[in-house]
Amino acid sequence: MKLSHVLPALLLALPFATLAQTAPATHQVTEVTETIDPATGKVTKRTTRSYSEPVPAAAAAEAEARGAVMAASDADVSKTLGKKTAVSSLTNTNLVAAYDQLLEQTRNKRSGWQAADWTAAASVMASLNTRYEQLRSVLTLDEKLSIRANQAEFQALRLGQQVTRQITDKL
Repeated sequence: MKLSHVLPALLLALPFATLAQTAPATHQVTEVTETIDPATGKVTKRTTRSYSEPVPAAAAAEAEARGAVMAASDADVSKTLGKKTAVSSLTNTNLVAAYDQLLEQTRNKRSGWQAADWTAAASVMASLNTRYEQLRSVLTLDEKLSIRANQAEFQALRLGQQVTRQITDKL
């Protein structure tokens, strides 16, 4: 895929790209440990440790009520993509292909989807987005652009469906 083909689509889709990001079911915790010299009272050693921990169930339910989407299990991802997929083992190339497959499924099946189907697809997108964040430093520019374009298109399709549903409900 050439950059000249992706750039116009990316520029058009950029406003939706930020909406395509979904929150993982973890949050970052930072611990700071200091060693103090008893004679001087000054800090002699400072250690900072950061790690992710799962969001408690109550916080996860609250996040879902706010509209945040939880990541899907590998079984749900496999079902949605139509082939066995372990998100944690996706490589650069496989990740781009998984996004492409999700978009293809969304384009082909969206007309018959209900709210639960969109939620399931958004959960798969959340899982892929989590893996994207893990691999982002090793992805090429073309791979990043392709993924971002897929995220934006998915969000545009989802928002279009929501708008259509709201208009239909008011008529």
